[in-house]
Amino acid sequence: MKVWITKYALSQGILEAEGTQTETPTMIRVRGKNTDLSVYDSYFHKPYWHLSPVDAAEHAKHLVDKKLASLIKQEKKLKKLRRQFDNVTEPVDKCPVCNSDDVRQLPMGGWECRKCDAGITTTP
Repeated sequence: MKVWITKYALSQGILEAEGTQTETPTMIRVRGKNTDLSVYDSYFHKPYWHLSPVDAAEHAKHLVDKKLASLIKQEKKLKKLRRQFDNVTEPVDKCPVCNSDDVRQLPMGGWECRKCDAGITTTP
């Protein structure tokens, strides 16, 4: 029977192949010579094979929507991470006020002398 495979819809598109149903009703076997996937037999579970191209296209749209949502979520995470890098300043070796080398970096950027409590800011 003719089937449309959506397992690789985001990388190779919807594939059309000849398949036979296995003893499990939700699984199908596609011979290796019938598709561009492999020379070996491939097995697909139900959400990733369809009997009509319309159903396959609907499932592929669903996969695209899920991938876009994932990319938006990842973009938000990366932008939040990038904001943390904005507070990084050049390291300070010595306090410009008392010339002490006992300085530490503050969590929100800048530096502080532990000896004279002078606040030190640097520009990148």
